[in-house]
Amino acid sequence: MADEKSKPLTKKVKYGLFHRLAAAVALLGFVVTLISGLMAQVPIMTIVYRSVLVVIAVGVISRVIIQLIASYEEMNSGQA
Repeated sequence: MADEKSKPLTKKVKYGLFHRLAAAVALLGFVVTLISGLMAQVPIMTIVYRSVLVVIAVGVISRVIIQLIASYEEMNSGQA
């Protein structure tokens, strides 16, 4: 019995649905940036820079939202 490892008290939660939603939003932002750049006839490098900024912004925002949800669930885990 002493050799058995005890299970951790914290539950590891994965937010698969939220990650898929964030990926879809990032892809949609990329496509919108690409189409709008082509319609405005701007250089390809400008489209690339803007698309990268959109994808990074979506990634940062989704990470912040996941941290907020995780801390909210942790704070309210003892309540019914």
